[in-house]
Amino acid sequence: MTHGYSLRVPAGGLAIVLAASILPSAARAAAAPKPGLWKVVSNTEGGSKPERSKTACLSAVDLDFAKHAALQKGGCERTDVRQDAAGISWRTHCPGTLPSDTTTTYVFDTDAHYSGTVSVAIASIKKTVTVKFDARRIGECRK
Repeated sequence: MTHGYSLRVPAGGLAIVLAASILPSAARAAAAPKPGLWKVVSNTEGGSKPERSKTACLSAVDLDFAKHAALQKGGCERTDVRQDAAGISWRTHCPGTLPSDTTTTYVFDTDAHYSGTVSVAIASIKKTVTVKFDARRIGECRK
């Protein structure tokens, strides 16, 4: 995403963060998100992007979000990973020409719904972009 500068986030771009937002965690054994067709509606605060909607077919492998949270990509370091019955959160620091700090939180309430926030702060330009999202399972994947 560009707002007159290059924005570097943990997974390589805000578009990837949005795509990753459709990957919920199996944080609650009783209400683990079910594989299937998911619709995610996201809203970017602190930016000029309108509300966005995306649908994707997610498998059981895609739904292992705790594993995704542990991945280190692009020289970024993930810390403070916390997971409990209600969800998962972590912080990420990315060094480089435009260092950023990201806070990611997912809240799971049923096997067919989750919500979350990804907030990217870039101190050198005094800019924070926050993406809030709401996801619902809308059915089975089409074959």
